[in-house]
Amino acid sequence: MGSAASLCRNHVIDAVRSLCQDLNYKPSGEQKVDTGHSADGVGQLCKGEKEVEEEWEFVIAGPSGDISQTEVEATQNSDLLADIEQRQQAILSRLNELKETLNQLAGRHGMSVQSSSTCLAPPIVRCTPTSVAESTVHIETVLGKGIVDIVMHADPNQPPLSLFVLYEIMKSKYQVLATSYVHSSVISVDKKLTTAFQNASASRRSQNQLALSFIWKKVDKDPELVVSPGQHIPIQGEANIARYLNRVMDPDFDNRDIVTATQVDEWLDIAQLQLIHGNSKERAAAVRSLNSRLGRNDWLVGSSLSLADIVTWSAVHQAQQADSAPANVKKWLKACAKDPNFKLAESLLP
Repeated sequence: MGSAASLCRNHVIDAVRSLCQDLNYKPSGEQKVDTGHSADGVGQLCKGEKEVEEEWEFVIAGPSGDISQTEVEATQNSDLLADIEQRQQAILSRLNELKETLNQLAGRHGMSVQSSSTCLAPPIVRCTPTSVAESTVHIETVLGKGIVDIVMHADPNQPPLSLFVLYEIMKSKYQVLATSYVHSSVISVDKKLTTAFQNASASRRSQNQLALSFIWKKVDKDPELVVSPGQHIPIQGEANIARYLNRVMDPDFDNRDIVTATQVDEWLDIAQLQLIHGNSKERAAAVRSLNSRLGRNDWLVGSSLSLADIVTWSAVHQAQQADSAPANVKKWLKACAKDPNFKLAESLLP
């Protein structure tokens, strides 16, 4: 793990150094950038080689120092193994963050950043005692067979509540490793948010089928899900993230009943576009549509709770329409709250 992490660190530092040189930036000076941007903006990334190395070493080694070869060889120490795997997960998430920052800055100045595939997708290191036999059941999804890594970014001031409901559903179906991180762009995060999505100490990575990382940070508009952190394939918006997670759990959802799938998509669009991002008139119109539908049916699509109910429930609360909702909508909100999978999300409501 040490050699792979060092290789990744060197690639990131080289990319930072090269980008800073191209932009004619000197961390210690007041020199302006040739492109017309002030050096201060570039300085957010180009903090100097020493600071980048120190930050990277902290991610790899943690506050307690480097991982020695002796420690790695002591594989029978389960506490050490769990610590190593948590650090590995932190490295993957931090790699994704550094790559995103580099690409954003390079794109702003019309440049490209060449990154090593070795750095962006470091090998998964599993330290398993030879005396302990383990078998891992992998998920068969549209991604193929293996442990599915998913990273989500969200603003703590507007938590995507539906994702916590889906998290509970996923836990009932699969072995899920969940970890939470707080990005430096956020001053503080309610402890309820970080503890709600955290069970990394319960098991080792190799014992799980899904590895979910939740990063609380300032986002431009919507939460973002990154499939395969090494490749950085983004999915934006709470409704779209919910669609993806639903397909991970049920790959045949769209083909099993096309009409039902289309109706679910319709309500997800209303939740995202009218309730979460709509103006007061659009939100009022969406609530009226909800009330009309729920006057004739207990649920939005079909005869039982569906993805449409989960995402729309979240959107109603985020749009602050729950307290003033008409009778049918309030009845439906109470019915959703009685479902055990909503308990965690309900606890996060203000």
